[in-house]
Amino acid sequence: MNDKKAGIYSRTSDQLKERLYLLKGQWFVKGDACEVCGIVGNMPYKNGSRPQDFRDAVGQVLYNWSHNMVDPVLEQNGKRYWVIEREFKVVKPNMAQSKRFNLHWPRGVDDKTAFSFAETVVVTQGDVIGLGGEGNRGKSTFALNMAIENCEEHNVTLVVSENVHRLDERLSYVDWKNIFTEDGNWKFEVIEEKREERFLDIARSRKNNLVILDWLDASKDSYLIGQFYRAFSERLDKGIGMVIQQKRSYKDWAVGGEAARDYSSIFLLLQEGKLVVDKAKVYDYFDPNAKMYRFDIAKNGSRFANIAEVSDCPQCKGRKHYQGTKCGRCYGKGYISLAESDIEL
Repeated sequence: MNDKKAGIYSRTSDQLKERLYLLKGQWFVKGDACEVCGIVGNMPYKNGSRPQDFRDAVGQVLYNWSHNMVDPVLEQNGKRYWVIEREFKVVKPNMAQSKRFNLHWPRGVDDKTAFSFAETVVVTQGDVIGLGGEGNRGKSTFALNMAIENCEEHNVTLVVSENVHRLDERLSYVDWKNIFTEDGNWKFEVIEEKREERFLDIARSRKNNLVILDWLDASKDSYLIGQFYRAFSERLDKGIGMVIQQKRSYKDWAVGGEAARDYSSIFLLLQEGKLVVDKAKVYDYFDPNAKMYRFDIAKNGSRFANIAEVSDCPQCKGRKHYQGTKCGRCYGKGYISLAESDIEL
């Protein structure tokens, strides 16, 4: 193997090993491995190498891993491959007890309103919470408030993938907590990172923290979102994770479908002025599943306000329109307050 091919093989091997978590738990083919490595198209790269050179290298790497029993080890069945896991967590007595994580949720700090589900949902160490939100509907406000509310009790890492230049401005409105240390730093850690493949490295190195990802772009590899949630959880120890995702306004689920919901302990949906508890796996006092809340976002996106539990409008059934026009019962919002729901039509 000449030096050029050896270099391509080495780079491809390192890249595929880094991204292999996305292919675990399923049969995959060479094309899947190329896709997670970002090997697409046929146009030569600036350094003169070709995508086909890297595709050939992927084939060589997969052959080596499946035939020479090197780490990682692959099982081959025709043109399909399976990652063989060789390390397992053996549970012994007194190890299977769940340890709760005392999580503080966003709230209406000025008017003392709150999301009532916070009183009952149970979060344990190693859990991953998901939040799918439509564009410009409060995802970053929710993430930022999670960091603010928990930074005095827990080590918090907020991973920001965009608009980091707005952080100082938003935090200048925080007047209900002292979020600064004596040396002028924030009491929570902020990491700017746009590459999703490095999110898991952050989780591994902060395994006992509350790690908030704002946000994960799953549009390219949406079918792998379940594996990401699982891999995220596996890298945590005493900490927990929160994944902020996009949700299309015309879809019932966040990007990636039900997989994110399946692999999370709690999943919330942020829609136009409304938060829905889509899933709460464990709870104490009352069942919060399917509860809905209206809210406002105040003071330059720094906080929530006017939080109140609501229900689907009984006339339009949450569709915002009734008999071809804007619903007159809910004024086109799709929901009404609980007090209004007791009033007969």
